[in-house]
Amino acid sequence: FKDKCHQRIRHMRSQGTTVVLVSHSPAELVSYCDRAILVEDRRITRDGPPAEVLAPWLKAARDLR
Repeated sequence: FKDKCHQRIRHMRSQGTTVVLVSHSPAELVSYCDRAILVEDRRITRDGPPAEVLAPWLKAARDLR
């Protein structure tokens, strides 16, 4: 099922369809997305390339450990 979903997402993107992906998986976001938006306290705090948007989020998650 998971592979089928990933194939479908790739197909939709290749057709130019906008896909909104909500995830806590950094690998999926970097793999599938051209743009990422970080929402904190109901506000957009970052908007840009996934790797740039995820970097501070991942650092904050590591610091919480």
